[in-house]
Amino acid sequence: WSTQLDWVTDSTAALKLLPQTTYDICFIDYRLETFNGVETMHHLKNKGFQTPIIILTGRGSRAIDIQAMKEGAADFLEKDSLNTVILERVIRYAIERSKVIAKLRDSEQRLQRLSIKLIEALENERQLIARELHDSIGSSLTAIKFALESKLVQMQSKTDVSEGIS
Repeated sequence: WSTQLDWVTDSTAALKLLPQTTYDICFIDYRLETFNGVETMHHLKNKGFQTPIIILTGRGSRAIDIQAMKEGAADFLEKDSLNTVILERVIRYAIERSKVIAKLRDSEQRLQRLSIKLIEALENERQLIARELHDSIGSSLTAIKFALESKLVQMQSKTDVSEGIS
């Protein structure tokens, strides 16, 4: 098991570094230069960054906590209440949730692909049925047309013969 720790001191550096590297977990301090931690996380998520992000703060705020969760934070922790037990549990839960979310995304993509295939199959079947109906109805109508024309010719010739006899 190897551990790599990258440390940046401002949101601009984080926005440059984080999308280029794969991480298991990411901690972002709420108080950063340029953007706060939630804004930085928002920018990262918009760039497709899917690593679980834990926002750290020196002073907790329910409003910021709720905002962080709505923006997709794995957790929001006050630094004063951190200890090794809590930190280990938060990391473990965040990584596990991230794996579950990744599996859900994969399932959703598979479902979308299957839905597209199903729609294509239904459309192909509809076209096949339409062609078969068109062909069978077309040939039946053609046969009826020839039969009617033949009967009309026969009736016309009988009429001509009967008119010529009188």
